[in-house]
Amino acid sequence: TAGEFQGILQVLASDNDNDAVLAIFIPPVVAGTAAMEDAIRRVAPIFWRHGKPLLACFLGHRGFKAKLGSSGKFVPCYPFPEEAVAALAKAVEYAELRRKPKGMIPRIRGIKHARARRIIEVAMTRSIERPLWLSAKEIAELLGCYGIRLVETVVARTATEAVASALKVGFPVAVKLASSTIVHKTDVGGVMLDINSKSEVKRAFNHIQARLAKSGRQHEMEGVTVQRMVRGGIETIAGVTQDPTFGPIIMFGSGGIYAELIKDVALKLHPLTDLDARELVSSIKMAKLFEGYRGSPPRCKVPRSNKPREHGSRRGESMFFQGINMEKNYFDIQPFGKLFYIGEDYFC
Repeated sequence: TAGEFQGILQVLASDNDNDAVLAIFIPPVVAGTAAMEDAIRRVAPIFWRHGKPLLACFLGHRGFKAKLGSSGKFVPCYPFPEEAVAALAKAVEYAELRRKPKGMIPRIRGIKHARARRIIEVAMTRSIERPLWLSAKEIAELLGCYGIRLVETVVARTATEAVASALKVGFPVAVKLASSTIVHKTDVGGVMLDINSKSEVKRAFNHIQARLAKSGRQHEMEGVTVQRMVRGGIETIAGVTQDPTFGPIIMFGSGGIYAELIKDVALKLHPLTDLDARELVSSIKMAKLFEGYRGSPPRCKVPRSNKPREHGSRRGESMFFQGINMEKNYFDIQPFGKLFYIGEDYFC
């Protein structure tokens, strides 16, 4: 009966062993809901005095003619329990968010804002095409403005230049397609790794050229980039984009060729505080790898490794004035704090 329903709710309101109550009622076919609505309305003030949330679910009923509660206060009602629980979970998350320490936005010295803006301005004026992808040289200069180390990279237009570049960088090297129009270089056979000799460099250059010719895209090849081979790290992905509603959003996650497949990423709003950076790095599923997992060597202590993401936040702050986004930017985390940028996909 409605009286029994009310009595049970009164007991639950005073019980310190629960934090919230969801009252579920399945209306019988032959009876209405008015009596139960009145019972919930009468017991609601007891819940408010105890500072305890009360939710109602009249199964299958999407609305009520009578409001549950009193003037200025109400009991939220849902047609199904799943919706009520989901709403309560969001309220709990919001309360936890408000209680969290806010942290501080770090002041990072040595950032060359003016130089970075100039690089972007020049890049955006050289072509009216959008999106406009930055060249390997522009990427290296831009990252240098923010203190991000780049794996030694040389652009070569011919096979002979590629060999000379490999000798300069030092074997082993990675040979990658240089193209302003082809974004996913692996998909077209444009990435050759662990190259250890001059003859292998030539073969790698010719292989990339032949693969593009086979697909009728040889005209999109601008040469290759020759990079020193980096081993033993963990590939991660970082990105920044401009959301029309929330503004700059920073992304961090697991990288590599399966990044889009795994989709192990986390997002934060700009600007990042020191606590935001720690949470962003530690919140992805693969974060355990950073401190070592099943015999693999530790790469870094996540709570102390804020610098890469904080730099990313500052870099995003400068670039958004120019309308530039970062997408699919791969970083390799080496043991204890060594961070190398190994990708080359920036666009305006």
